[in-house]
Amino acid sequence: MVCNKHAPLCKSRLRNRYNPWTTSDIVKSMYERDYIHRRAVNLKSDVLMANYRKLRNKVCHDIDARQKEYYESQISDNARNSKVMWKSLRHVLGHNNVELQGILLHKCLMNIFPMLEIV
Repeated sequence: MVCNKHAPLCKSRLRNRYNPWTTSDIVKSMYERDYIHRRAVNLKSDVLMANYRKLRNKVCHDIDARQKEYYESQISDNARNSKVMWKSLRHVLGHNNVELQGILLHKCLMNIFPMLEIV
């Protein structure tokens, strides 16, 4: 067929985007935020755009708070299991910047174990 020659079907893989800190409330807020944004753009309404910005900031704040809670619980729950704890820490800190990892690790450990005195 001509259409297969000029515009063949392409296969693509979708990545699993499951985040354990994303709750149904956050997803509902995201849908509401996106709906308000579409309406604000279509109607060119400053009031709706202001509402969108408030919702955007709220969603970002909720995601950051839930993500922080998730990683704090992962690290504190697995304090006795060093393999799982370090896996969680590496996921949080990334593996590119060793200096930043040391600074953040110190802050993270001081938040979890305030009785430790690391110099």
